[in-house]
Amino acid sequence: MTPLFSSSSNVTEFAGLTALAHVVFFWVHGLLLLAVPRGSLEQYKIQPAKYPPSDLVRQAVIHVGLGHLVAVPAGIYVLSIVLVPRLSFAPAEFSWFACCLYLVLYHVLFDTWFYWTHRALHHPSIYKYIHKQHHQFYIPVAIAAGYAHPLEDLFVNAGSTVIGPLLFPSHVWTWAIYYAVRMHETVDAHSGFDFPWSPWHYTGWFHGGASRHDWHHSHQMGNYGGFFFWDWLCGTDVGFRRWQRKQMMGHEGAT
Repeated sequence: MTPLFSSSSNVTEFAGLTALAHVVFFWVHGLLLLAVPRGSLEQYKIQPAKYPPSDLVRQAVIHVGLGHLVAVPAGIYVLSIVLVPRLSFAPAEFSWFACCLYLVLYHVLFDTWFYWTHRALHHPSIYKYIHKQHHQFYIPVAIAAGYAHPLEDLFVNAGSTVIGPLLFPSHVWTWAIYYAVRMHETVDAHSGFDFPWSPWHYTGWFHGGASRHDWHHSHQMGNYGGFFFWDWLCGTDVGFRRWQRKQMMGHEGAT
């Protein structure tokens, strides 16, 4: 019988790095943002003085917390079977140059999967059954990043995250860095704040920072991708770009 895993130590390293990245970059990061007192840091708030209902936030924390207690260990277990045997674990085989190239490739594949599946969930025949749950947050907060119907979480969120590493496995450290970046980006995009210390704040048109996805929640349309490319190519960011121009003209008129 062929063993499920090539090495128990490899599984332990993979599981440990993945769990650590998830706890730090989703939960610690997310709860810190969620703990910002209402009314403070308003200069960075994307929708000033607007907050979602406290009951909805509480419901989301419970939903995501209980869901992750099951989904994260289950996901790590499945990936340990299908991905660990194909990853490199030798420290000498890790390269920062190769890591950066893989990160770019993974995010291209992430955004392609995410854009098209996310856009499909906005179709009127599907939206009210699945994606409407996530869009209860017209004013997003950090925990909204994981507040989704189980089918959306599996097919859209998990699928877009793992498609790159599954198709092009690399080094376990590259996987951990990529996973940490993915968790940080999705929490930041839903945070409701555009902080100048966030690395996503400086991505310009390429990503758009938290305000880009915040607009998707406040307007319930457009900006279906995590990055600019598919939205630009398909014209699904036209409304957002028009809104940006009006915002800039308003700021210029006020000076």
